[in-house]
Amino acid sequence: MQNYLAVSELSDIELDIINNLINGRNENDSIRAKSYFRNSFTKSEGILKTSKISQSLYLESLSELAKVEYNAKERTLTWNLLLKKLRDFSNSSPKSENTIMICCDSIISYIQEPFIDKDNQLIRKTLTMLKGKIDSIIKDKGVLQSAELLIKKAAILRHFAYFQVTNDSKKIAIEQALRCVEKSISISDETWYAYNELGNCYRQFSNFAKKIFIYNERIGLAEESLKHSQHIEITVHNTIALCILYKETYQTAPFIEAFKTYEKIEKNRRRFLKNSFLLAEVVTNMYFSKYPKEMLDEYLDKADSILNEAINAGYSDARIISNLAYIKAAKGEISVGKYVLKTLNHSNTSTFDWNNIIETLDLIKHSEDLFAQGFVLGIDDSNIWNKLGSFAINFLDDIDLGIKMYNVALSFNKSNPIVLTNLARALLKTPLNEAVIEEAEYYISKAAALSNFRFQWWREVREEIHAIQSESFEVETIQPLKKKFNFSKIADLYKYFLFLKEMKDPQKRGYEFEKLIKSYFKISLGNSIGSHRITASSSMQIDGAFYFQKEFYRVEIKWTKSKSDHTDINDFYFKLNTIGVTGLFISMNGFTDSAINRVKSLKKEVKILLMDGDEIEKTLKGSPTFDEAIRVKQLYFYLEDNPYHIIDAV
Repeated sequence: MQNYLAVSELSDIELDIINNLINGRNENDSIRAKSYFRNSFTKSEGILKTSKISQSLYLESLSELAKVEYNAKERTLTWNLLLKKLRDFSNSSPKSENTIMICCDSIISYIQEPFIDKDNQLIRKTLTMLKGKIDSIIKDKGVLQSAELLIKKAAILRHFAYFQVTNDSKKIAIEQALRCVEKSISISDETWYAYNELGNCYRQFSNFAKKIFIYNERIGLAEESLKHSQHIEITVHNTIALCILYKETYQTAPFIEAFKTYEKIEKNRRRFLKNSFLLAEVVTNMYFSKYPKEMLDEYLDKADSILNEAINAGYSDARIISNLAYIKAAKGEISVGKYVLKTLNHSNTSTFDWNNIIETLDLIKHSEDLFAQGFVLGIDDSNIWNKLGSFAINFLDDIDLGIKMYNVALSFNKSNPIVLTNLARALLKTPLNEAVIEEAEYYISKAAALSNFRFQWWREVREEIHAIQSESFEVETIQPLKKKFNFSKIADLYKYFLFLKEMKDPQKRGYEFEKLIKSYFKISLGNSIGSHRITASSSMQIDGAFYFQKEFYRVEIKWTKSKSDHTDINDFYFKLNTIGVTGLFISMNGFTDSAINRVKSLKKEVKILLMDGDEIEKTLKGSPTFDEAIRVKQLYFYLEDNPYHIIDAV
């Protein structure tokens, strides 16, 4: 709700409009809520020329009315009316700061509406127009008097980035938004909304990180900014922003705490119910991550209750419904979950058949009025069909149906890395042959190219594909060769190492080298483990580990054409996030100066020793032994700050 004049300064009709908005936002019954919003809209329309706050009341009423329309066609028409009116208002009052701020809030509400086809060109024009009007007002007022306007400009630029064509133009818009926020904070550094916008900008800016350490740094800055915003004042806006940040970065415990705060302070019950999917999707991840039953049951029940309330309040869109189906199935009520999904087609649930729905896909894709065709809002969203595919595989054990649904998801969005990953994973559960493996590899390659650091699950599937390929390669090529060697003897490991040096396929060579190192550590140290995962995140793959001289080592292995550089060191650094763990980085072709300098700069945080292929070969020859080499490297690390002391043959 906008901040209006003091109650004593409001007319009776203005108070009546505000009360209608408040009552509608706290009304669980969608028909009564719509009635409240219709009344506030009609009355605000009647005072447009006589009230100072009429434009704000009008746009708020229109926005709320659009959100409760369950007919996609009516919803789109209502939002289009709002767009037209905000352009009219901004043109009729180009110098009115309050009008322009209200128009900015309205266009952002429209952009965030998930269930309508938007006119992207019109959105770009409207955002550009509003940015120009903000710039004009700032020019008249002076920058030093425009701290709040700068934040509104930043929000416009951040949303403008979504509608840019290239990643470079998106990045430029976010960088401009960040500069606006930083300028506002330099003018007035104790406003919650400035740090809230800063956090949102950093969260979006993390999408453009090329390296994992840059991504983590920006996510850290986003969290720090949002927490500082809450330190100034805890609001619904900065609390929702934290919930979204934690959900997107799979931080379950912080999300739960943030969501508790959100539930406590949210006064708009309908908005809370509309956001119920946030809790449901985190709880679903908890289920698949195998959280303790006592904790899981509590949150499954909570998500179940809130989602049911949301549906009863009229939020029966595809995202809410599919989330409720997942929650029901996770509680063991799979038949209930299946029944819930049938409500995605509200016109004829008794004869509901997924195959029929898929066959009539063109009806969904091209219908202007989904409700009239029997479908709920959001059924034409790629992420919904992805969720349906996973439901079919995980709970119905129907892989064929799951694959069909993933393909439907791709028909709505061919660039969805999550769908591509799930489709590749599903294909690996079918009878395997060369064509199936090639198809899975094609999809996972596309997923890798389209993913950012928030989504890294494709790595796990790619490793599974490589393991299948390597297993086939081993049966055909490696196993006959291995019969010639005794892999419990270092001398034979050395011979196999020489064989790997001649191998042409770098991918298979790297896979076999990891196995060789595992055997080597076991012989040399007797207390090692091979490649393994240390968290649920597929990005935390450890190539090996061992215990030596009261220190636990994690190992990174690289066999590439070029030397390992500082970015490789940064990636390894984030795998050494446990107190007391030392790193050993083995790079067959050595290290660049930047890599060595990066290791030195991290000395106070973590110890990383560097070893190249020539050194590995010397130790395989037994001169020196592997444990002797590690002792020497430890010594030079401590005495000379040298992580890359080259081991000479003894």
